[in-house]
Amino acid sequence: MISLLLCLIAVTGLLVLIQRQGGLLKLYSKVKERDFNQRYHVILGRWLLIPLIIIASTGVYLSLEKFDLIPVHRTEMDWSKEPVLPVHYQGLSELAFFKELKLNEVRQITFPFSEDELDYFEFNLKTRDLLVHQYSGEIISEIEQPFSLLLSRWSFNLHTGSGSILWSLILLVASASILFFIFSGLMLFIKRRRLSDKITIVSDKDESDIIILVGSESGQTYAFARHITQELIQQGKSVFVSSLNEYTSYKKATHLLVLTATYGDGDAPTNARHFLSLLPTIHQPHPIQFAVLGFGSMDYKHYCKFAIKVDASLQMIIVLHLLFL
Repeated sequence: MISLLLCLIAVTGLLVLIQRQGGLLKLYSKVKERDFNQRYHVILGRWLLIPLIIIASTGVYLSLEKFDLIPVHRTEMDWSKEPVLPVHYQGLSELAFFKELKLNEVRQITFPFSEDELDYFEFNLKTRDLLVHQYSGEIISEIEQPFSLLLSRWSFNLHTGSGSILWSLILLVASASILFFIFSGLMLFIKRRRLSDKITIVSDKDESDIIILVGSESGQTYAFARHITQELIQQGKSVFVSSLNEYTSYKKATHLLVLTATYGDGDAPTNARHFLSLLPTIHQPHPIQFAVLGFGSMDYKHYCKFAIKVDASLQMIIVLHLLFL
């Protein structure tokens, strides 16, 4: 279960990373985040998530195999067969089979335990198993290994790094990086929660004069909303604060203030993804003046693009409202 959860985290992390970087082709483009935890979470993530996905997925497969939750076909040699070719006693180095066999194909050899002609070499090669006559080199029995057995072997080698020093070192670094991902992810979560804590001094949505809607991925935009709300309350205004996804009708509102960041390739933050589709479906009881404040970094190509989309959509709603009056 833990391997499965790690696999899920790694796959979804890769998808989030692709969205953050602006698409699959930009996955390895320059990282623009300045926060240490966020920056190196992205940098290490894009290089090590593939090894982590391999570790997790092979761990899931090996676990399923260990507990007999998936079928694994075992093969057994036919020891009842007898040799067909005449036996000529000669050295192993003279036998055609041993001359042609390459060492890198061999996984395991079981030697004959006696000099009996019916006691054979047992070869476990990469893709097949053989019984070989110890005097003539004749192949007595040959079995192609089933795909499930090959998959099990590949999973074990990929999961443990068996047989490859380079892959073992990659697995070591990837496994150690999990500790950093846990730490940096926890720090980002705490920071987001701290910045996006609900603003406690707010009025009811239908009793408020001013509505503030926030679109934020990291929670930083909520900090600005909190300061603006406090200033407006000190001036005696009634203020209601919510996310863009929670946009609805407001009975007494006269002003709407939208504060939103842009995520990825000009996309909406998580808590604002439904706003543009929600906007045309909700009718306000009376006209509301609005303003849109966009947040972002000019290091990004699509700087404040979502805020521009929101402003254009609100302008369109006002025009349509005037046309139907």
